[in-house]
Amino acid sequence: MLLPGYKISAILAACLAGYLLVSAPRQQPGLPGDLRDAPNSPGAFGQLGGEERLQDAQGQSVPDPVPVAGGGRKGTAARYPGNDSREAKLFLNAGTGTDGGQTKIFTPGQPRGTVLVRPREFLIIGHAGSPLREIENTVKSFQAALDEGANAIETDVCLTADGILALWHDWDSYGDVANLRQMGVASYKYAPFFDSREPEGITVADISYQHLRKYYGYRLPRNGSEKLLDIIPTFEEMAKWASGKDRLKLIYLDIKIPENRSDLVPAAVEKINELGSRYSILDKLVFFSPSMKIVETARAYVRQKGYALKIGLDREMPVKVFMQAEEEAVPLDDFRLMKESSQLGLQYTSLGQPTAATLQNGWANYQRLVSFNVFQKTLYPGARFIAWTINNEEDSKWLIKNGVDGIMTNSVDVVARAVRNSGSR
Repeated sequence: MLLPGYKISAILAACLAGYLLVSAPRQQPGLPGDLRDAPNSPGAFGQLGGEERLQDAQGQSVPDPVPVAGGGRKGTAARYPGNDSREAKLFLNAGTGTDGGQTKIFTPGQPRGTVLVRPREFLIIGHAGSPLREIENTVKSFQAALDEGANAIETDVCLTADGILALWHDWDSYGDVANLRQMGVASYKYAPFFDSREPEGITVADISYQHLRKYYGYRLPRNGSEKLLDIIPTFEEMAKWASGKDRLKLIYLDIKIPENRSDLVPAAVEKINELGSRYSILDKLVFFSPSMKIVETARAYVRQKGYALKIGLDREMPVKVFMQAEEEAVPLDDFRLMKESSQLGLQYTSLGQPTAATLQNGWANYQRLVSFNVFQKTLYPGARFIAWTINNEEDSKWLIKNGVDGIMTNSVDVVARAVRNSGSR
């Protein structure tokens, strides 16, 4: 497929900006547990003094308490190993703890109590499954991710003209990101491609699912000799595969509906709810979008219908923020993602670094934004913060240590090793 000159120029400019470099999600060594001091609860922040301590089920002290603050008051949150087979006891005079969403309040003056807390399992999320080994967004890719150590997967979801949810990344195959992916710059085992006779401007919402399978597919990016059509799976195929898999804790749905087509959100939600319920995976599904309009539309529709589908806010930081010099202040107030999510009643928030963040001060600026939002998380009990896409073990260790709840990655084995080495599983 020949690209117009202006698109080629745009692609070259992106290359120079570092856009083509690939990154991936990360993890944390000592996980923050489910216990949180809630800022509006009696005795929260400030009444704990020196009495609080954590012990595991065997009576051994749990290491590394960390200070937190909120609303002008101070308290202590616990950082402890996320071993599934252990519980922790919190001894305190006052404060609020949450355990699996259940809040327990201890008011000032109440005798010291005991709260049993089981740490939430850290999420190792296979980005489109395991795209370095299998074709992205396919059942084989999802299974490969689990085999490599993932306990969650991410998949891209488009809605076709005939109402089928297809697992396909590129809503508009002539878009700049799609063009880069077709050139193989993501370094995946296979790159997407489509029939060059397709009219420019056509989107997945304009074609049937059968048309998508017939004219869109994947190829080996090195020489393009092997092309695979009739391979794009449906959401239902993924749901059948996921049903009954206890190890699979979360399915992150990256909904590829642009802001100007928010009218498609109700149909997408209906299909997700129907199939999620049919295959008993609804509790594992989270509908994510970077568009606030799409998120708000989905949230309103889910509440109106009384559905249990969870909604999450997904954000990728602008390249210009990551390219700022170290001495320049990152505008943290512009990225209060945890606050944005909590105001909408969302439990999940994710933050991605653009691939250009691997240049200059990109990683340092990403660290600042992650730290800021993880700190904000202490104000919103039950909130979960996911980092993407991180493929480096050292970066993963930093993220794990600094309190993220999950990492999305192309290299599941790398992140899983970081989690094991940090004592988080």
